[in-house]
Amino acid sequence: MDDPSAPPPKPPRWIPRHSLFFLALVTLLVVLFELLRLGLILRNSDGARDARWTQLLSSFLYGLRFDVAIACYTAMPLAVLGHLPRWGLRHSARHRRIVSRLLVATVAVMTFLLLAEFEFYREFQTRYNQLAFQYLDQPKVVVGMVWYSYPVVRYVLLCLALTLAFALALRWVMRRTLTGRESESVSPIRELGWMAASIVLLVLGMRGGLQDEPLRWGNAYHSGNDYVNQMSLNGLFALGQSGLDHVRRSKTSPWQRRMPIEEARAVARGMVVGADERLVGPAGRVVLRTAGPAAGAAGADGAVALRKTGRAPNVVLVIMESFSARFVGACGSPQDRTPRFDQLASEGVLFDHAFSGGTHTHQGVFCSTLGFPNLPGYEYLMENIVSNQSFLSLPAILKREGYQTMFLYNGNLAWDNMAGFFRKQGIDRFIGSSDYVNPTHRDRVWGVTDRDVFDRANDEFEAADRRGPFFSVLLTLSNHVPFDLPDPLPFERTTDMGDLNRRTDGVRYADWALGRFMDQAKARDYYRNTLFVFVGDHGFHVAPKLTEAHVLFHHVPLLFHSPLLTTSGKVIPTTASQLNILPTVVGLLGLRAPQASWARNLFATDYPDENFAIFKGSGGSGSDQAVAMVRGDKLLVMGSDGSRKLWQCELNPNPGIRPLDDGPSQVTAAVMQRQVYGYVQAAMAELTAQKAGPRPGELLRAVETASTGH
Repeated sequence: MDDPSAPPPKPPRWIPRHSLFFLALVTLLVVLFELLRLGLILRNSDGARDARWTQLLSSFLYGLRFDVAIACYTAMPLAVLGHLPRWGLRHSARHRRIVSRLLVATVAVMTFLLLAEFEFYREFQTRYNQLAFQYLDQPKVVVGMVWYSYPVVRYVLLCLALTLAFALALRWVMRRTLTGRESESVSPIRELGWMAASIVLLVLGMRGGLQDEPLRWGNAYHSGNDYVNQMSLNGLFALGQSGLDHVRRSKTSPWQRRMPIEEARAVARGMVVGADERLVGPAGRVVLRTAGPAAGAAGADGAVALRKTGRAPNVVLVIMESFSARFVGACGSPQDRTPRFDQLASEGVLFDHAFSGGTHTHQGVFCSTLGFPNLPGYEYLMENIVSNQSFLSLPAILKREGYQTMFLYNGNLAWDNMAGFFRKQGIDRFIGSSDYVNPTHRDRVWGVTDRDVFDRANDEFEAADRRGPFFSVLLTLSNHVPFDLPDPLPFERTTDMGDLNRRTDGVRYADWALGRFMDQAKARDYYRNTLFVFVGDHGFHVAPKLTEAHVLFHHVPLLFHSPLLTTSGKVIPTTASQLNILPTVVGLLGLRAPQASWARNLFATDYPDENFAIFKGSGGSGSDQAVAMVRGDKLLVMGSDGSRKLWQCELNPNPGIRPLDDGPSQVTAAVMQRQVYGYVQAAMAELTAQKAGPRPGELLRAVETASTGH
């Protein structure tokens, strides 16, 4: 029988008090992270000199997303356990004590890591990255270095003070929400409902909101000031992403042990660096160098150069979605579906044996703009925090030369971390899907049409040209599934390609839009002083599948087009790749600027052997792990099973392969295998050691070397 003197149970609240505990916990953690961000800014205040106070405030605002994400990751397991009927935190004092102690210990570790980052950033000018894990390989040395170099005791005391403050705040919150409320009636169904609601909210916090793409480090890059962007990150978020990258990299560890690292560096240099190029800091960087004489020296097929006009030429790099050479007549394809591109090729210099670095757009983007290869385990470089370093990218080089920089895209700038990546690489102006007013057609999935982005590009380029030289990356999109093209099309729909009808229409529409763009460009003033570079980001699956490396998927056209070119209508069968774009453009412009591309200037003449292309698929498993190298008509495939096979490869018009098994071919295969091993190992070591580009002091020395010629 119920005790009539007992107080009646309190009516149920809309939100149970123990559910409020998790909201309060997330809030406490966010406050702690924001305080530590303030400490990081104060400790490294020298970097704030070029930042406005409003920019510094924005780092706290943008940093909230990362802080909330880490707080939600921390709270998630407790939200599940804490809501379990008859077992959750509000039902057991013992469970509350255990959780409280675990939370305090966890916060102590997180706080110490974030305090240690004060000095990590001061040393490397970046938030936690792969270096933090590399140091684990030498713990004794690192502990000694840290102990004798930094005020460890003071940081430990500060960590204890912050942890104590958190513990006291947590104790107060737990008393207000988890104890003394046993009379609050919460049914098991309602308990499970709030557990589900809490999980949903925490997941939203972990992924940074409702957007299509989850939160990535590049979302911190909202400002043109790199210091502000770095301050916007959360060190634990950066460390976690670096850890995931480190685990992924462990799958590729055999690539890092193929030969002594100095031998690998020598092999890579022999493949890339020209006889008249000067290495800068050869002890620290593999391919950091200053250019030789201005490109335009006579190549094997004659002189290729740009006429001088008294003003630096504009540069427009057009990366075309899925623009496979298998459909390009100028590349020898019998499937010729690109009459407008073929016309442009007759007015420029075309490399019809060019290859994409990977099979996804983002790989084509970073290969084309960084001159850096698509490496096993790092196929998602634009989204990988290891790319948060100072590459000497094409936009970065030209920006140092006084160029305006911009990026135009049909779609969402957050896709594949486009905006974050390009901001880091020196792009200042961005135009994406939301920036087009009244477009002619908007794709149901991706964005506006190629026609719309090209129309906007002509207007942007004309305006920029009035202010001075400019560089632009223009990435197209219409030639992508689901091929949601305007209706009616400006041509009769394809009906003779079977399953490839819609894809063929995508290729034809991209070609039509490109031709329309160039027709209109030729009527603009900026055209007369502009170098255009056109390249496919990759191809697509088309028969026949030549080896597990799927060579035709990588076969793309590479075209240099300009009224300034001294040579036109030339098709050069030399092997080329997207990586060659950066050094070739630098050479055509006659720049002595330092560069660190992992490829040659296609118009240089000081190399004793044929050019090469190294490429691979998108990562993961199976055939995507195959790495291929092409030199002339020789194709070496390093299989996913560790095998090695040399083929003679023919592309258009009749693609095919023939195995090369004779003695001389095996010698050639061994030489090419050694080059692949050395090249990949040296590039991977450079990338993970944060040496893919120079630090400011090294860049200054490189500039001085270029200007003095010593």
